[in-house]
Amino acid sequence: MLSAQDDKIAAFVTSNDGMATGVAQAAEGRNLAGKIFISGLDADTASLRLIAQGIQTMTVWTDLKEMDQAAIDAAAALALGKTPTVSSVVVDDGAGEYPTHRVPVFAIDKDNLCEFVNKLAPEGWVSAKDVWPDNPNVCK
Repeated sequence: MLSAQDDKIAAFVTSNDGMATGVAQAAEGRNLAGKIFISGLDADTASLRLIAQGIQTMTVWTDLKEMDQAAIDAAAALALGKTPTVSSVVVDDGAGEYPTHRVPVFAIDKDNLCEFVNKLAPEGWVSAKDVWPDNPNVCK
């Protein structure tokens, strides 16, 4: 894409952090690191490190505990022949209305990276040393 557009691309919004990492590598190879908006999904360690370095702009974290619990509750209700009860909103995507459970997501960028690493990330997900190997005390 960068070659086809003569490096004139303002943003890449990818489906996951693995793809965002690939875009970041391509941007670095073309001396565009930090000059293109790059977004991923999953808050994996490599992307968190790229955010700390100013190469990737952001990632999105989904509250896995709530997502897992909602899926378990719905599966259990369906297995018992019941209608799942969830705090939901009705969505109509053109195929008709249906209930859906929306799980909170969090945008993570350089401004709230320390907060994610130290407070929001599940225990064992990532450490400051993983994100800032040369300066693990950066968030203190």
